[in-house]
Amino acid sequence: MSAPTPSNVPSENLLAGVLRRTHAGAALVGVAIVDQQLEDALLLKMRALNRELRDRLFTGYGPLSSLSAKIDVAFALQLLDSISYDRVTTARRIRNLFAHGDEWLSFESAEIAAMLSKLPAEGANVPNNQMLYLWHVSQVEAHLISVVGSSIQKSGAVIRPGA
Repeated sequence: MSAPTPSNVPSENLLAGVLRRTHAGAALVGVAIVDQQLEDALLLKMRALNRELRDRLFTGYGPLSSLSAKIDVAFALQLLDSISYDRVTTARRIRNLFAHGDEWLSFESAEIAAMLSKLPAEGANVPNNQMLYLWHVSQVEAHLISVVGSSIQKSGAVIRPGA
């Protein structure tokens, strides 16, 4: 898929293309934040690891290098409840559609809207599906904070309680 340019997109569609790209950005950034928070939450539940072992686990071909693996292990360790698991799994799938799809998508696209509609949204007072997506991601963050504490919100190294 080539990026939209004035040469391959009619001018009346340029603004629509920019708006769709912002949807993709929201999907990717939202999940990137949760990805890092899941890694931090997992690190908080593990013994203190040296940099070499941490890198072997979480980078390259390491067993916890993918978001999918982090989600599954966090669920297995009860860092995620079933609702948060469904939310972050759906967010990952939506991110993948935006990142790897052959067509231009928005949060109003039928496939994405259908995925979001399957998630519980009691208490979500949002005007559109993009905000609903971000609300679900924020609910995952809130759940992780309730389980492991607010240190997952900080940038940089994870701050261990009592350290």
